[in-house]
Amino acid sequence: MRIVSLANKYISDMEPWKLKDDPARRDTVLHVALQVVSDANTLLTPYLPHSAQRIFEALGGEGTWAAQPRIVEVTDEDLTYPTLQGDYTAQLATWASRPIVAGTPLAKPSPLFAKLDDMLGQTGPSWAPIAD
Repeated sequence: MRIVSLANKYISDMEPWKLKDDPARRDTVLHVALQVVSDANTLLTPYLPHSAQRIFEALGGEGTWAAQPRIVEVTDEDLTYPTLQGDYTAQLATWASRPIVAGTPLAKPSPLFAKLDDMLGQTGPSWAPIAD
């Protein structure tokens, strides 16, 4: 998350929205920002595979970026327990930076996560209320 924070500072400092008279610099700033998004996506894929897939597609990727895990009940002798499984042979995700190619069309941005009601911070959800 430190990398993401530094990238956010970079964008704030560079102010690409003010660089209309210097399109080369603006494009460089935005390219760096997209590269950080792609690299952060790689780093967070094991923790957020569903969101990582959506980001991969938004950045112009096609195919299965991250295998979507599923819980499968396994029985071993007399014991049955849940296991986390997925088809990891077909995924494209690797521990490497994937360069963003200039000119790659991007999908229209959309929120990855629903905003939670501020009241939940005070009350908690109905299934796990915050005790006074």
